[in-house]
Amino acid sequence: MPDALFHSVVEHSADAIVICDAASRLIYINQAAEAMFGLTLRRALGKPLDMLIPSRHRKSHRRHVEGFGQSGEPARHMGDRTVRTFGLRADGTEFPTDISIMTADGETGPIYIAMVRDISEQVAMQNRLETLANTDALTGVSNRRAFLERAEQEFAEARRYGNPLSAAMIDIDRFKALNDRFGHATGDQVLQKVATTLAATLRKPDIFARWGGEEFICLLPHTDADLAQTAAQRLRRGVEALGVAPAAGVTVSIGVASLIHGDDNIEMLIDRADQALYAAKRAGRNKVVLQRSREKQSAA
Repeated sequence: MPDALFHSVVEHSADAIVICDAASRLIYINQAAEAMFGLTLRRALGKPLDMLIPSRHRKSHRRHVEGFGQSGEPARHMGDRTVRTFGLRADGTEFPTDISIMTADGETGPIYIAMVRDISEQVAMQNRLETLANTDALTGVSNRRAFLERAEQEFAEARRYGNPLSAAMIDIDRFKALNDRFGHATGDQVLQKVATTLAATLRKPDIFARWGGEEFICLLPHTDADLAQTAAQRLRRGVEALGVAPAAGVTVSIGVASLIHGDDNIEMLIDRADQALYAAKRAGRNKVVLQRSREKQSAA
């Protein structure tokens, strides 16, 4: 391919193309790279490649390039779903990238050629899809799937380090009767208001989700039985205090259980909290019941 034609292809490529020497000094960027990074070829020439990389990623980027140079591979794709690469624009903004690098012989030694794509739109779409997959559509809080994923991790950590861990199952009292009397649209509004109130009452480390129907669940890391019971009472009082229609007069019953010897998985802890919830219902609703062991329960 004639040099002029090759240069035209590179210059008009839709992908940003960045070329640097063995000392990581920029020796060429094409038009797409100028637009992507917000600088001109004249300004880029001779400057360190680091100017195109966020500072916190520069060391790892150097190690990756050095490893590639020593590998003897002709080309390599950088990054994956777990290790994302980023670019840095001249105005200081960062953006996620997809990068492939290759090496070639230059006039004075090896050169490195990188083909760069701005994948901001793809990452944003991926994040939106992950949010949809982990979020309850009606209330906007986490769904059961997302809860169990995080709860498994917290359970494993609590068992490993001997940290206290508690769970609370929360059920809106007489929700079916409310739905039957006022309709499902009103019932949905109640679910939304209760979810918002519960979420606002919890701490940042707590894991909160809609379990299904009119039930919610929260996991309280580093929280023993007594502290969990106190937290559950705050949740109960917060809902009881709702005075705005259609949530006025709505109450919740809560069952609480804390990690004990013999709980081999998160399901066992949740099951005991569920048993305590039904005990709270039997005790007259709008109550908190703590199951201290597999047999003993205390109501408040």
